[in-house]
Amino acid sequence: INMIVYTCLTGDHPIIPEQQQFETGIKYIFFHTHDIKNKHGQWQFKKIPIEKNELYTQRKYKILSHELFNEPNAYFDTNTIFKPDLKIKLNECVQETDFATALHNTRKTYLDECCFLLTKGMTPSHIIKTTKYLKKLNYDFSKHVCILAGQIIRSTAEVVENINNTWWKMWQKFEKRDQIFLSPSFYFNNTSLKTFPSSWLRNRSDQYYGFWKKSEEYYPIWNKGNTTVLPKLINDISSIIRNDRNI
Repeated sequence: INMIVYTCLTGDHPIIPEQQQFETGIKYIFFHTHDIKNKHGQWQFKKIPIEKNELYTQRKYKILSHELFNEPNAYFDTNTIFKPDLKIKLNECVQETDFATALHNTRKTYLDECCFLLTKGMTPSHIIKTTKYLKKLNYDFSKHVCILAGQIIRSTAEVVENINNTWWKMWQKFEKRDQIFLSPSFYFNNTSLKTFPSSWLRNRSDQYYGFWKKSEEYYPIWNKGNTTVLPKLINDISSIIRNDRNI
């Protein structure tokens, strides 16, 4: 199976991780908005314009894979270091399912997801709005699968288009965290989300490339002297979805 591996970096991050593993039979595509100094290996670098803002552009390229490629493809975050035998593993996955992503190794429930969002700069009010939005759509929170959306394997454009479009539409509602809406996208398309171990395909480079900077702005909100934020959030979220089991 011919396979595309791609990533998308928006923002002025001129140095990217040095890849040691490039394999025949894979086309490597690197979308980016700013200049990159250490272009290397078999990456095909494609400079793209910023549409609306950097976050919006990155998420659009990440989520709407069917608008980019017809053939099977795998998206990876830009801090990825590929492991050996990537093509074999990707082919095995595509032959088994049309859409798969990495399973989170610690978060297990929707409530876990909400608590984690506090560490990503999300305010309790935003997390509550997100939950109310899903509740209004009659999402079954007990079916939620906590995933890592930094590794996504997808089959041909035609078979993943509906999932991608649902995911994109839901993300556009708030334009914040994207991975919380992937599991609901499968639920509303009556499709099971296939997952694989988070360490199966990649390692991470020492330096993180993304939107969540290591600064005071994004420290967990409960470390700022307010010890009531997390318990209150748990109560509020539980109140919204109390009729669902295994939250």
